[in-house]
Amino acid sequence: MSNLVIRNYRQEDLPEVIKLYSASQIKAPFIFRDKNYFDYFTSYPGVKADSIFIATSEDKIEGVAILAIIQKRYTMGRIIELWATDATAQNALLQKAVAYCCRNDIDAVEVKAPTFLDSGKTFAGWQMMDQREVMMAKPLSLIPLLQALLDTTASAKI
Repeated sequence: MSNLVIRNYRQEDLPEVIKLYSASQIKAPFIFRDKNYFDYFTSYPGVKADSIFIATSEDKIEGVAILAIIQKRYTMGRIIELWATDATAQNALLQKAVAYCCRNDIDAVEVKAPTFLDSGKTFAGWQMMDQREVMMAKPLSLIPLLQALLDTTASAKI
């Protein structure tokens, strides 16, 4: 894959995103994606126009990542969709999402790792949250996270 570029999603990308989903059904036939699925996640609470990323190579869409910003006792960036043709595009999308979170003072990032790609190198430095769901998290700012964990008077759990 040459000249991989990560950029923000544009409405005219939708047909190519749907083609990406359709082509990926061979690798992951147990996961169904279509326009309704994509529309649902792009309208998810905390998703903004500048937190939807597209990986392109030579005008072909190679991947998509959708990031929602969730306010708890700390601010969490949750990658609710991560779909790519290969580990290179997946890693580039993850790096873009983490960079976005760093620029916007997000305290941690979490993602459900795709099971159909080799995620060993991609998730080096991430913490596994739930082995059954393959949830991965990466702290970006420790102080708010530690405060949330150590606050014994809070009524809500993290």
